[in-house]
Amino acid sequence: SGPHVQLLQSEFSEWNGTKHVMATNGGTSALHLCVAGCGIGPGDEVITTALSWTSSATAIVHHNAIPVFADVDWDDMMIDPKSVEAAITPSTKGILVVHYFGIACDMDAIQDVADRHNLKVIEDACQAHGSTWKGTKVGNFGDAAAFSLNQNKNLCGGEGGFFVTSNDEVL
Repeated sequence: SGPHVQLLQSEFSEWNGTKHVMATNGGTSALHLCVAGCGIGPGDEVITTALSWTSSATAIVHHNAIPVFADVDWDDMMIDPKSVEAAITPSTKGILVVHYFGIACDMDAIQDVADRHNLKVIEDACQAHGSTWKGTKVGNFGDAAAFSLNQNKNLCGGEGGFFVTSNDEVL
């Protein structure tokens, strides 16, 4: 939380357009903060995709919640909003989308499903820094988002990550 970290958080916030940015030790930690910030806990279901790094699902499991896997759309390989909606049960509390390969998910369709079912939306943007959906950068659609700075990512810092949100209630 020193001056360099504060500057990094401020610069990422300005660059990405997200109100709040918290540096973490990695993208997985940022995903944990997203799940916790959205109030997801034991027995809650979170719909996500298996086409991701394991952290997308394990962040859910580590909060004693249950990952439910939706299919991907074969045209773009992103989570299929129709499959998400078909997987919703009374225990569903959220949707964790994964923007992958530098490609953004169909956030209009995802947000429509979430709004109609009163679900939280978490964006795993760990491999999609700077990706946009209709001109808006990822990390600005859901209730919270996670970015990774791992050496394998498209914006690398060796290690580290960011928890981001513009929703004051998620902090």
